[in-house]
Amino acid sequence: MTENPLSRGPDDRVPRADIILNPISGSSRAAASLALFRAELERGGYQVRLRPTERAGHAPDLAFEAAADGAAVVVAAGGDGTLNEVASGLLRAGPGAPPLAVLARGTSNLVAREFGVPFDPVGAARVLLGGTVRTMDTVGIRAAGSSGPITKTMLACAGAGWDAHVVAALAAKRKGHIQVSTWFGPIASALRDYDFPVFRVDAPGEPPREAVLALFLNCRPYAKFFTPAPAALPGDGLLDAVLIAPDGRSHLPRIAWRAWRRTLAADPCVTVVRATSFRVASERAVPLQVDGDPAGATPADLIVRPATLRILVPGPDHRGRQG
Repeated sequence: MTENPLSRGPDDRVPRADIILNPISGSSRAAASLALFRAELERGGYQVRLRPTERAGHAPDLAFEAAADGAAVVVAAGGDGTLNEVASGLLRAGPGAPPLAVLARGTSNLVAREFGVPFDPVGAARVLLGGTVRTMDTVGIRAAGSSGPITKTMLACAGAGWDAHVVAALAAKRKGHIQVSTWFGPIASALRDYDFPVFRVDAPGEPPREAVLALFLNCRPYAKFFTPAPAALPGDGLLDAVLIAPDGRSHLPRIAWRAWRRTLAADPCVTVVRATSFRVASERAVPLQVDGDPAGATPADLIVRPATLRILVPGPDHRGRQG
């Protein structure tokens, strides 16, 4: 961990926080929440610039521009998808990029949950003002076997198979803020219609394994209520893969129950593998999701990039409220 950007000593310049926000993330109270967050930052000595996204894929460009334009910190105001895009832009800016701060306005808010960032806007602002900067691993994703550039970044989680099918179905119908109930229809349809094709997962030093569902966790929380891999940590240089074997397709309710109870690794249909990289391959394309957004299909390589993102987290004395 390192010091907070505002604690570097007096400077002739007023530090600036650029807030990149997704207009469709968050509840009807999002505008009031943002106003409280902004007011707290201004009381703490920051100049604040709001930068709403105007299209899909706009947030990485805004984050890159904020870094190049001298922002002291860049805030992702939205869910994990928005956070992913802002982080991608900061990674593109290179090692000198400002740290990332979180104003959680999504449904699951997995990264905020992992680091204990409060969901209330005043508490989140105080993390920016008085927290510490921590480095976290990110995961680069590209077509399997490709020597080309990384095409997608993962912060919290990725999935291959059924959960990615659910994510794609929801994204196709999404018209605004996602609530927990928004997932019920796509989940029910996927349980009825998805045929669970088998694919293969490879990792260095591990035997190949077949699966019908694979979850890749860089953080412990998954889908708000579940903890499939309690040992997953965003700073250990490893990615935790939870692999559901082909016979697990008939036991999804039991598997979900054990994921909620944090005992999933004991299930006979489940294998947990920890590695620095994974390859997912299949005879037919299997859908992928990354941080709750559709991310194409297999084959794909997932590669851990240790300590590549700086993020503001609560200090040891911080008190705040998560939702």
